Amino acid sequence: MLLPALLTLIALQQGGKAVTLNRVFADNEKYTYDVKSHITLENRARQLETFLPQDYDMTYTFTAQVKEMKTDGIAVIHYQRPTVTETQGETYQRQPESKVTKTNFDFLLTVSPINEILEKIDIKSSAGKTKSSEDLHTPFLNGRQVKLQRINTDLRPNSPPSSHKTLIVDSLLRRGEGSESPYWQVLAQTFFIAEPKPEIREIEPKQDNPSLDQVAEFVHELYRLALFNGPLESSLDFAPELPFNDVKPGDTWKRTVGYTPQQLQDNTKQSAVQRLDYTYTYRGPIQENGRTYERVTADLNLNTDVASFANQYMQKGDLKLAKMPMTLKATIEFNLDPKTYDTINAHATSQGGFQVYVTSDPNTIYFETKLKGSTSLNLRTLSTVQPK
Repeated sequence: MLLPALLTLIALQQGGKAVTLNRVFADNEKYTYDVKSHITLENRARQLETFLPQDYDMTYTFTAQVKEMKTDGIAVIHYQRPTVTETQGETYQRQPESKVTKTNFDFLLTVSPINEILEKIDIKSSAGKTKSSEDLHTPFLNGRQVKLQRINTDLRPNSPPSSHKTLIVDSLLRRGEGSESPYWQVLAQTFFIAEPKPEIREIEPKQDNPSLDQVAEFVHELYRLALFNGPLESSLDFAPELPFNDVKPGDTWKRTVGYTPQQLQDNTKQSAVQRLDYTYTYRGPIQENGRTYERVTADLNLNTDVASFANQYMQKGDLKLAKMPMTLKATIEFNLDPKTYDTINAHATSQGGFQVYVTSDPNTIYFETKLKGSTSLNLRTLSTVQPK
């Protein structure tokens, strides 16, 4: 089966003809997509010899209806994502849990033919809040953030129950999108792995403990990237971002998906936040299940250590990090319609994790997480809606 498919791919790509990958929108077209994400976490605190697994699933359906066509193929699109269904798998502490969260995403988007969101208006907002494209990419430390506060002592998994600290997790609001983040339970479970009965309640976000805030933000961003979800600009909903120029099979281009701390190229040993890119590759036409598609792939490779960056923001008395290596490898395969370049389906996989080492015991892993993620996007229906 593999050899015939490979030969078909080679035959279709012969000639290396350049193509213009510009999406063709049409008035009153309505797309309905289904998105399904899964992540498996394996957590281990330093007093444990084995990893404790945890599964998390997230599904949602969204619609995108073209309301108006502008010049140069730009479309004004009504985007709606009313709910998200979250399912946490069984753990040693509890049975599987599933809930439906009302996200009520209701946006009027201006989208270019390369799938770039030029403008976003929140229809629910009385002020009709508008953002330019430059504001839409959420920085690594400046978007949906976890706020963890210290109540007693530092988290010491091997300390007696009487000295366990209580961590309070805020509602992880999706800033700019106004709903609860789907990652807060996963993140809370990760950090509460050593707590007998962790307390979770909502608080007003504060900056009382930058050290825990920094670590939590890095982990939260890693989960977001592994699930290929988050804000519209970095999820699969309007992916892939297509190239500006004509391309031939094998040509590549880059688009920013987030930001990551990287060590500066000087002698200060300090770090700064720099862009994190997907590298897209045009693979050419392929045949799959009896249908011809244009195949585009995307690869992301995150390999960094965020300890020095986090330590820059820690206060006197905070538990400083000796190392916090963080890795993530992700691959996405997009199948596009050969005429309109609509995304018909996409499949994404990711693998990575992080380790925490503290300066008081720099050779022992303080906390460790391994993760594997996958996400699929499928066009359920494409119809023409009669204007009212």
